[in-house]
Amino acid sequence: MQTKEKVSQIIDEIEDKNVAVQSLVNETGDQGKDKQLFDDLVLGKNAVTGEDSNLRVELGEANAHIDTTLQRQFGGNKFTAGIKKVIWKILAKPIRPMFQEQNLMNHHLVASLNELNRMRGEHEVEINHLREAIVKLNSQNDYLASRVQSLQKVVDEFDIPHDGGLSDFEYEDFENHFRGPMEEIKERLKMYVPYFKDADAPIFEIGSGRGEFLELMKENNITASGIDIFRPFVNKCLRNGLDVQYGDGISFIKHFTSDSLSGVFASQVVEHISNSDIIELYRESFRVLKKGGYCIFETPNPCCVSMFTGAFYIDPSHKKPIHPLYLEYIARLAGFTEVEIVFTEGSRTTESLPTIKTSSVDNIDEVNEAINKLSEKIYGSQDYAIIARKM
Repeated sequence: MQTKEKVSQIIDEIEDKNVAVQSLVNETGDQGKDKQLFDDLVLGKNAVTGEDSNLRVELGEANAHIDTTLQRQFGGNKFTAGIKKVIWKILAKPIRPMFQEQNLMNHHLVASLNELNRMRGEHEVEINHLREAIVKLNSQNDYLASRVQSLQKVVDEFDIPHDGGLSDFEYEDFENHFRGPMEEIKERLKMYVPYFKDADAPIFEIGSGRGEFLELMKENNITASGIDIFRPFVNKCLRNGLDVQYGDGISFIKHFTSDSLSGVFASQVVEHISNSDIIELYRESFRVLKKGGYCIFETPNPCCVSMFTGAFYIDPSHKKPIHPLYLEYIARLAGFTEVEIVFTEGSRTTESLPTIKTSSVDNIDEVNEAINKLSEKIYGSQDYAIIARKM
């Protein structure tokens, strides 16, 4: 009798919750209008389906008790199976939607995983193709680099003229003829050695030419390297044991890290390049110099009249002379605060205006002073240097 009452109690409780579920479905028409309440009742902690722990325990105990009791009292399994069928038939309605929803979710998850695996396979194939392409491109690049080197040798052999209209051989002869002997140029450049004497980092020269400055650095045990766009001069420097590369100085200086050099030097270079290149060269020089390092640019002096009638316009690769005040301004604009204009003594001509040597002129001293100033304007220093220090 107690067993029958327990079964009846469980069935009544299930039917009550089933009626509540059905009532909620009838009221909302679907799960959309009051989904939270529906989830709590059907799928939440109060649901019959799988989460109602107390009811589940009771069902398990009752079911086990029913099995043993009915088998003992009625001696068979047909009645027990019938009771179970009735109970699960009652539970099926609220439980089935949950399993259907879970099955649908599982189906979508499996489909998503399959799609991800398919996409991963496609990406792996594409990556392998790209790797093969990179290998081929590297091989082609190496081949092209070797071809460029071979073609450059051919160009050098043909002696093709540069922008100045002269071939390499002709320009080298031109430089030797009008620049002057190397020993003479080295003597002029000695004035710059003291600025780099105590350097604790390398010096970099732009436009090394025949190597006069680098030889001075080597003789004074100062680490220095250079670059030049004129290949015969590069080869000449290399033969003399100097560290010089072939290439463009403005492009090359960008490869130096900041604050890595003690000096940047360029003699007879800035008059060959554009104004924008001069500005960029100063900015890059300031960047790569260490604190206390020097940037020295030497160039023809347009404040000297004889410079225009002398060497400047002999060289067809010269663009224009640069006024020292402008070059000083660009140096300060780049960040240099200690800037000096130096008119070089070694570039002075031997000519001068004669002074008046007579006592018959009342203001003879004033006249001779004016003559000296005029002589300086006409026959003064052919070159000047902007000496800028990074402080």
